[in-house]
Amino acid sequence: MKTLVLSTLLAVALVATPARAGDWKLDKAHTTVTFIAKHLGVSKTKGQFKDYDATVEADKDGKLTSAVATIKIASLDTGVEQRDTHLKSADFFDAEKFPTLSFKSTSITIEGGTATIVGELTIKDKTERVTLKGEFLGKSVIDFGQGPSTHAGYSVKTQINRQKFGLAFNAMAEGTSVVSDLIDIELEFEIARPGK
Repeated sequence: MKTLVLSTLLAVALVATPARAGDWKLDKAHTTVTFIAKHLGVSKTKGQFKDYDATVEADKDGKLTSAVATIKIASLDTGVEQRDTHLKSADFFDAEKFPTLSFKSTSITIEGGTATIVGELTIKDKTERVTLKGEFLGKSVIDFGQGPSTHAGYSVKTQINRQKFGLAFNAMAEGTSVVSDLIDIELEFEIARPGK
């Protein structure tokens, strides 16, 4: 009888438990990490980080509950090699001394199609609280012939002041900053797991 009771309780617990950590993974083929800075106050320059990884947790509907990400500075790409080399130098990211930047969520709120992800962003040796806001794009179950898989998508962005993170390059031209202090960060990402 005792064994039967324990088995029943275990079965109920398993049914009630949301997706375990590790069930969901970042789908890098459908993820972009983009940053945007103003040049001379009159144009916008975009760049991407192409080498990154994240550990995510979410419920059965793909609603995030936790996210921890690491990005390699060496993967920075704006499409201009000379500019990329400068951004990796001590004027900005100092990639040789600080090869990665990181983000760790502290709270996540998903309400309908709106997503708010609050967390700690660390660049160089500086950590600041940031809030990413945007869309939870929903969940889709797909079978490409190898069994069903569940996918969920997000589109979120934030703005940071690079000076707070020690990216201190401050050249001026005719009284105008060459590179804006305010930097937009935009994330388009998809998470996936096997099964429905």
